[in-house]
Amino acid sequence: MQITCPAAKLDKFQRRRCFIIDKIETYVGSEKHFSAAATS
Repeated sequence: MQITCPAAKLDKFQRRRCFIIDKIETYVGSEKHFSAAATS
C-alpha cells in the first residue's frame, strides 16, 4: 500500500511524517511478502 501526499499542500513536518509512514508501509509490506513466501 503506497501513501501519496500532495507535497505542495503540506508543511515540512507533515511531508516528513508522510515520508516516514510510506517507508514503514513499504517495509511492513515486504516483510509480510517475505514471510508468506517462506512459509509456502
